[in-house]
Amino acid sequence: MSQSSIKIVYPVEGGTYPVAESDGLVSSAYITVSFSMTCAGGPHKIKWGFDGGAIGTTTFYDQCSAQFTWDLSAGGHSFHVAADDGSKAGVQFEVA
Repeated sequence: MSQSSIKIVYPVEGGTYPVAESDGLVSSAYITVSFSMTCAGGPHKIKWGFDGGAIGTTTFYDQCSAQFTWDLSAGGHSFHVAADDGSKAGVQFEVA
């Protein structure tokens, strides 16, 4: 099995969300996530989640692209994607 190519488009590494002017502190925010993965052949399995936990999985052939919104509490977070071929990607960001 060839190594897959995982690209996390959003959130951006080191970003602070929500991206809006605010006079007060947020206790939580809806964060948009966008990622894609390309790996020839298939089927391939991937899973994704926040802060070490899994929130989604799928099986795909050749290419998978996903976008969704998730409510996260204020503070530091990580988003990660992992494939059954050992490929993985992750970003760190903050909700403030």
